[in-house]
Amino acid sequence: MDRSFLRLELDDLGVHAAVAGKGPRQIQAPDECRIRFEDLPPSEEASAFDTAMDLIAARLDLSSCSQATILVSSLWISFRSVDLPFSSPKKVRQVLGFELESLLPLSNEDYISDFFILKSGEKKGQGSNRVQTASIFESRVRGYAEKLKAMGIQPRLITPRGYAAALAYLGIHREKENSVFLSLTDTEVSLVIILQGRPCSLRSFPAAGMDAQEISIKVKQAVIGFNQRTGNRRFFEISVCSDRDPEKTRTIVIGLEKVFDPDGVTVAELSSKELLATVLPQKKGKYLFNFCQGEYGSSSFVKKHLGSMVAAAILFAAVFGLFMTGTAMDNARLAARIAVIDSRALDIFTQTFPQIKKVQDPYLQMKANLKNAAKKAGSGGKKASDQRTFKLVQIMNELSDRIDASIDMDISRFLFNNGRIVLSGSTDNFNNVDKIKGRIESSDLFKTVEISSAAADKKGNRVNFKFIIEM
Repeated sequence: MDRSFLRLELDDLGVHAAVAGKGPRQIQAPDECRIRFEDLPPSEEASAFDTAMDLIAARLDLSSCSQATILVSSLWISFRSVDLPFSSPKKVRQVLGFELESLLPLSNEDYISDFFILKSGEKKGQGSNRVQTASIFESRVRGYAEKLKAMGIQPRLITPRGYAAALAYLGIHREKENSVFLSLTDTEVSLVIILQGRPCSLRSFPAAGMDAQEISIKVKQAVIGFNQRTGNRRFFEISVCSDRDPEKTRTIVIGLEKVFDPDGVTVAELSSKELLATVLPQKKGKYLFNFCQGEYGSSSFVKKHLGSMVAAAILFAAVFGLFMTGTAMDNARLAARIAVIDSRALDIFTQTFPQIKKVQDPYLQMKANLKNAAKKAGSGGKKASDQRTFKLVQIMNELSDRIDASIDMDISRFLFNNGRIVLSGSTDNFNNVDKIKGRIESSDLFKTVEISSAAADKKGNRVNFKFIIEM
């Protein structure tokens, strides 16, 4: 089951939060709320965004959200176009900060910028390449990332709201290769001109204090200006995406139809909610801006250390290859030595048993033949007169009789096997060890008695001993 993610829409008025699903069937966000900044209590310690997120966490169940998309106001974004003599994204990223330094509004602020290559030169390495850029204050991104990470949520996508809606529209309506996309909110108007399936012009302006007629005229001026700059001779179909009151939206649509009426332009209305629902944290678009970069990116560590990681992987592969080669060579040498030993074993076997012509395993066959020969000789070569049979009760009785009861002695182990006794225990001093040995040796039942070990225990108040007794 797909986990949910948090979608935030930010502008100067407040925050709209929604818990949405990643699955294709979970398009509508069932759980959402709006927080207006003017309704928040004043605070000198926390920013308005932090206070709003605390309220959102209290109203919505965010336990299933580990990722977030943040759709910010286009009025906070500086859209710029620059011409560069190369089209390599890596080279563009290296020089982009220097190219934009004089074009951004505040020189004393740090920005995070993203880009896409809008138009390439005719030949590789020749001509200029038009690069469309978007920049936002780094302080904004830092504030969002720090607050969300403190809540256990990783921002995966931070992008302009109206522009993201335009790309979602372009992804759904691929046939609309030449069109104007207009995103309307209570605070802003975002305008994207799409030419040959690519977003070629990005503009935004405040909507406060502007009526439908003024907005329509500004849109037409932007289209005419674009046509004059690019040499384009056509007007475009206009699509309006809005989360405003339907009556206000309809007023703007009517205004656009009147302004563009002589040019035969058609105006269509779209649902803002449905378009933004297709903007997912894991979804990457060709022209999508994303300000989750550097230390604010979810994969920044991998990207930053990718070269070192690849070098380490190559080094590991080389070391592992050398290890496997060395192991193979050792196995080959060991196999050669085994073959020599097998050959020598076969020679010894054929010399010892010349009557056996078929030899499969010299060692096992020789072991079996020697065992049979020992049986024929009688119990390992001993005479029957040398063999004696002992009963365990007899042995234990003899030991009890020989060892004086006055000797402090504890038996911990008694093992009898093939005429040998292993007797282990402890006593209170070393003199008793010698006494016990002497008492056992005085019996005719035992041939030899050896002290295998005698040592004081860890506490030092007992002596542990071990006797080997031959019958």
